[in-house]
Amino acid sequence: MELFNLLESFVAESKNNKFSTIEAVKHLSKELKSLNNDKFCRLLELSGYLPDLYPHDSSEETLYSKFVELLVCEWAQRIGFDESFLPTTKSGTEDIAIMDKDYVIVADAKSFRLSRSQAAPNPKDVIKVDDYKNWIKKYDDKVKLGGLTTFPQLHEWKKSSKVHMDLTNKHNKIVWFYYGHLSAILKFKIDKSKIINFYKSYDEMFPQQIATKDNPKNQYLVKLQNYIFDDHLSEYEEYMNSLHKVNAYIKAMALEKIDKKINEVEKNVYESISSFEDIDKLKKYIIDKQKDDSTKEFYRLKENVEKFR
Repeated sequence: MELFNLLESFVAESKNNKFSTIEAVKHLSKELKSLNNDKFCRLLELSGYLPDLYPHDSSEETLYSKFVELLVCEWAQRIGFDESFLPTTKSGTEDIAIMDKDYVIVADAKSFRLSRSQAAPNPKDVIKVDDYKNWIKKYDDKVKLGGLTTFPQLHEWKKSSKVHMDLTNKHNKIVWFYYGHLSAILKFKIDKSKIINFYKSYDEMFPQQIATKDNPKNQYLVKLQNYIFDDHLSEYEEYMNSLHKVNAYIKAMALEKIDKKINEVEKNVYESISSFEDIDKLKKYIIDKQKDDSTKEFYRLKENVEKFR
């Protein structure tokens, strides 16, 4: 429970203390570095899911996403990419620069709400191949390995998508890790050379891009596990299967928080209505409330039209 709420509690603390993003990241970074690998792996298992009660496009949502990026950066540093960092440029760059003295990988850390209308996001919004190519251009002093997307497993497509087809394009070299993969790499002490050589072997593993009809999702994941976890295959499979229970826990905790909020709102409504002793005042309150709820969207449209240049 404590780890499940860790990022959310740091978002709340940062907001209460009016931390800048840089201050908030430094504050959480100190906490992450105090966690042993077992606890940090557990945190990775729980990662990639935005709190459903955050307002959309809010400062809380933005900071939480930044904290997920920090988790990936901390993971990279722990496995030996000791020069990894979070770029401070606000847009047009990678989320995490994963690097050591020789190599660079540009990473995009994805996180979504469980309550989103579509379980899986639109493929074209997940991997934009040209972005990775543009991000990595500036690292002329490093060997450019390619891109990395970290992704919450519960939002994975049930069948192969264009994303998986893009993963098998040797000209892109974009690797796809669930947050559970990050945890497994750290848990089984996989050397970073495995990841480096996975990129270097792309031409051999994917001589031709695999079409969607040929199930690139399955083919990619099998090649990934057989290469990265070849010395730990049985333990890896057992561990990844164990994450089904973790995913069920994530869903249960999200539902518990929403139920708690529903009960809180219902209680407030009941207490508010019950406080009226004058029936006419109660009628006016209900009429005004219903008018506001019924016309809110139209007033929003009116305001947008008035603002239009």
